[in-house]
Amino acid sequence: MNLKKISRADHCLNCNTPLSIESDNFCPTCGQLNNTKKETAVGLVKELVEEFLHLDSKVIKSLVPLLFKPGFLTVDYINGKRARYFHPVRMFLIVTVIMFIVAGFSNNKEEKISNSKKQTAAADSSNVKSDTLNLSTDTTYTFNTETLEFEREERKKSGIDNANFYWSFGSVKIQRDTLQRYLDKGITDPSTLMDTFKIKKSFFNTIFFSQAVKSQLAGKDKIIDYYKHKLPWLLFSLMPVFAFVLYLFYIRRKIFFVDHLIFAFHLHAATFVIITIQDLITWLTPLNADILSYYIPIYYFISLKKVYGQSIPKTIFKGIGIGFFYLIVGFLVLLLVAGLMFLMI
Repeated sequence: MNLKKISRADHCLNCNTPLSIESDNFCPTCGQLNNTKKETAVGLVKELVEEFLHLDSKVIKSLVPLLFKPGFLTVDYINGKRARYFHPVRMFLIVTVIMFIVAGFSNNKEEKISNSKKQTAAADSSNVKSDTLNLSTDTTYTFNTETLEFEREERKKSGIDNANFYWSFGSVKIQRDTLQRYLDKGITDPSTLMDTFKIKKSFFNTIFFSQAVKSQLAGKDKIIDYYKHKLPWLLFSLMPVFAFVLYLFYIRRKIFFVDHLIFAFHLHAATFVIITIQDLITWLTPLNADILSYYIPIYYFISLKKVYGQSIPKTIFKGIGIGFFYLIVGFLVLLLVAGLMFLMI
């Protein structure tokens, strides 16, 4: 932006703050450029490019140390060097979304390869799938793999595969396929169904039974899609949990909780970037990128050492304890959050 070519006003056009025509290039209140000239089409495009390059510069300045200097970004950010880097929360959310998008493409490729192999195997076995067995009674039996597959699908549709899954309401247990049969008959009113199954109409029973009916009416695929879309927020809910675990293990260091939280966002963002790179390699090339998985635990311990500055034995010992405790508490929190999300279906 060439400030020599602007035409200054004596007040801000955005918030009316008094300004100096001679010296105020920007409003001290809202930050808007003090310029009365009309924006040109070329100026708009130029500003967009400048903003993009500025953003691009921030991304590179953040991703390079994030990946190759474990803990460095967190230390810099905590020490106040923030303007040059991407905001940790924004970076975490963007990286998480990109990870799931890339994972979707990678999984689609794997499914296509798997389906292709199945079709090839089916074609190879088509010449022998109808082997004829002549018994002493002159009765002919035909073995057909397609028939067996059809029967399996029919069992799934009939609910037989759901026989071991049930909803529990106190002492009353209702198999999913049993509830589904009532729903298929058009009996969908939760109150009526609770009377039918003799479920006590307590506050929690009523809420959870209504959600059970909703979920089965929606179908398994819609429920899975619902949770897929909520996965970034499920992972987001783990950040305060990890920060709290760090706080407990480093409680003597008198570190602010928010600093632990910043480290949590950076560490998880780095982990997700590594996973995304793995998926990209799998998606775009025939190479196996599993070796990158070994970098994640190495990165984890190096970043702990860098951020908290303790000896290597202490860092390894605490790192193992943090990971174990986080696994347990994080799993419980995920169940809780997933349950709350279930109530919002």
